[in-house]
Amino acid sequence: MEQLKAQVSGGSAAGNNDDFVVWPMKGIAVNLQTGVAEDGSFVGESGSKFRDVLIARGFNPTGVHVFGHSWCAVVDFTNDWPGFADALSFEYAYKEDNHGKKEWFAESGEKSGIYCWVARADDYNSDNVIGEHLRKIGDLTKVSDKVIEERQRKVKLIKYFELELEGKKRLLEEMVRRCEESDVNLRLLVEEKDKLVQTYNEGLFCRGQ
Repeated sequence: MEQLKAQVSGGSAAGNNDDFVVWPMKGIAVNLQTGVAEDGSFVGESGSKFRDVLIARGFNPTGVHVFGHSWCAVVDFTNDWPGFADALSFEYAYKEDNHGKKEWFAESGEKSGIYCWVARADDYNSDNVIGEHLRKIGDLTKVSDKVIEERQRKVKLIKYFELELEGKKRLLEEMVRRCEESDVNLRLLVEEKDKLVQTYNEGLFCRGQ
């Protein structure tokens, strides 16, 4: 057990730099269920099986990467704010069950079951398979920076739609103006036609006299 904890921690202290998360959001799961194969070797739980467990609990992971005989895994979430919310729900649920990061790294107490948390700076910088994997697929970022980035993106999006709306408004006004001009021209043509018809009829009347 101590060897497994060392493999996961990579010598870093749990809970440091909580302001930073790995983006896209990632979860970490350790102490996955293991068994013994027919040849006597140890085998861990498959990623697809654990993903199904997480889906059943409503966390919506997109994938699970299990690392050999380390009995640990990285859980993928979508690269958006719903994925951010799913990751935090995932972490909170295991924390509420006393199977979070703090409990895993606690010196006392027997470890049983799966422990999970959101990947943060100490996990990202750890010298192990998890840290190496996280550095390949994600970046460290402050949650506050992502909030600001998202707010700026929304402001730009709103501005874009405002410009689009203004453009469509001007186009509509131009179409209305042209329709009004066409209506005026049509009325003038009708009046001119009526005058011609009236003149023609008056001419016939005079010739008939």
